[in-house]
Amino acid sequence: MSTARRVVVVPSQSISHLIPMLELAAICLDRGLEVTVVVLDPTLTAPAFRSTLCRYASRLPSLSVHSLPPPPADHQPLEAASAAAHPFIRMQAATRSQAPGLRDFLLSLPAVHALIADMLDVVSAVDVAAEVGVPGYLFFSTGAATLSVFLGLPSLCSRSGGELKDLGDASVSFPGVPPMPASHLVDGVLDSGTDLYGTSLDVFGRMAAASGILVNTFEALESSAVAALRDGRCLPDRATPSVYCIGPVAAEAGEQEERHHPFLWVLRAPPSSASAAGEPDAALSLLPEGFLARTADRGLVVTASSWVPQVEVLRHASTGAFLSHCGWNSTMEAMGAGVPMVCWPLVAEQWMNKVYIVEELKVGVEVRGYKRGGLVTADDVDATIRQIMDMEPECRRAVEERLVEMKESTAAAWKEGGSSRTAFAEFVNQME
Repeated sequence: MSTARRVVVVPSQSISHLIPMLELAAICLDRGLEVTVVVLDPTLTAPAFRSTLCRYASRLPSLSVHSLPPPPADHQPLEAASAAAHPFIRMQAATRSQAPGLRDFLLSLPAVHALIADMLDVVSAVDVAAEVGVPGYLFFSTGAATLSVFLGLPSLCSRSGGELKDLGDASVSFPGVPPMPASHLVDGVLDSGTDLYGTSLDVFGRMAAASGILVNTFEALESSAVAALRDGRCLPDRATPSVYCIGPVAAEAGEQEERHHPFLWVLRAPPSSASAAGEPDAALSLLPEGFLARTADRGLVVTASSWVPQVEVLRHASTGAFLSHCGWNSTMEAMGAGVPMVCWPLVAEQWMNKVYIVEELKVGVEVRGYKRGGLVTADDVDATIRQIMDMEPECRRAVEERLVEMKESTAAAWKEGGSSRTAFAEFVNQME
């Protein structure tokens, strides 16, 4: 009897990356693979990270979880990343500090057929995998269009001859991706005078070193970007790793005070507020005085300390639109539920996702008048929600038809013979 193939999964510290990574672990277990999730020393992770991991460990009894030991107190990457450093720099320092522990753990196992690291852990985890002779893969928890951009950013920055931030809203293009304003690129590459610039480009530049990249998308959703990746157009000067589109990998299942549409507002206080000190009503303190009483007949405000059942909410028959920051998890869940999006991007690749949702998929609208770093007014939100909720019948039919198509394509991707099911089988087969 043959021994099951073992996969080691290394998530990042971000909970928005952790959940799809653990769902990927569940898929691996369901296909007969042995899975060990390797996490950072608990002192380097947040309580929400640890509680989410415990929840999945209870749901998946065959899942093995290994916590790495604390790094030495004088470890250079951690010493170099001060408390004032950008969170991405601190995260990179934390993962790199755990590289020796990850290497020792991999060497202690009888056999490892593949290591799958989060897309942002390429510098540490994939390097360690290569060192010990294990194929190192990346799980790219956002879409193929963003992967095309990330692979192309080092080249764009090297040939730009200036600061990308100086381009403002001038259009930039990447293979298989709709043109977008330069200002919509991730913060880390806009200003070369920051430490974040070098750290970001180091991560993006090393992605091509992976043995392969598993992408949280499916071919029918991003056919142009997927074709560009597979044709090698995103990396014309070097080989592109094998790309496996295995999505959707997601969890199973704004101010509207004086407006006309009923609403559900999931409100979470920022970490710097009193909620971090354990006060349950800290989120409610952010609301205007009397807000709950004035909106009681048409609105529901839910305070959340960590997570909410977003998939169930989106699939509810009463949900007519989804006001979202355009994170890729939320985007995939909206597509699966067939719900149009009101796009209010905030950070990271969310601005690029907004372009794709509005311009390519045409299943959402962006908050009117909103510029990066600017203030959004109640009137801005109201006008945008009216645009999508009160649109003309002909326009609504076109959006609904597109959403039905996306919903059906999402469901088909993992069915027998579906593109994502086939791609995952190809990934597993190459381990033999």
